[in-house]
Amino acid sequence: LYGVAGLARVAYSVDGWQGNASATESGIALGIGAQYHPAPEVTLSAEFLMLPEVEALSLGISHKL
Repeated sequence: LYGVAGLARVAYSVDGWQGNASATESGIALGIGAQYHPAPEVTLSAEFLMLPEVEALSLGISHKL
């Protein structure tokens, strides 16, 4: 398990039937994550981040050749 803290800048745009919108936000980013090694060459990871106006969940798997 690990924690994440830092500064972030998020830019996003939305296109919809009511029109288009875009914005940029800056602020503190906080999150938690975990990594698991089921085998020496395989890593599973999950991370949840709370950014300005955005929440993100990241899931990953990596394999060393």
